[in-house]
Amino acid sequence: MTKEKLLKFRGLKRELATLEERAKETESLLNTAIKYSKESGYNSSPKLDSWETKVIDLIAAKDAVKKKMEEILELRKEVEEYIEGLPDSEYKQILFLYILCGMSFREVGETLNYNHSALYKKYIRFMNNMD
Repeated sequence: MTKEKLLKFRGLKRELATLEERAKETESLLNTAIKYSKESGYNSSPKLDSWETKVIDLIAAKDAVKKKMEEILELRKEVEEYIEGLPDSEYKQILFLYILCGMSFREVGETLNYNHSALYKKYIRFMNNMD
């Protein structure tokens, strides 16, 4: 595990929530478009109508969102395994709450009964000592 992966995951964690919302919206739009085409009895001509093009674009967008979500979830699994394998339980707790749960240092400090600046120093010390 590298510092870059840990920091990358923390950033991507926020993106995951946005991607999940986009996936739901895209799915809803696709279902509406498919329902419309079935209800209208629409038979496609060789030339695609604008709504058909939009459906194709939505499917591509849905696939791209799904792929990105899978990448983030795979990285999460790596980060979880790394944190779980740490020998120091104090660092495990700090990294779990800060990186995996997305808490701020202030929130982590309150949870673990640490001063947030002392906690931040521990985190920086850990990150500087990573291979």
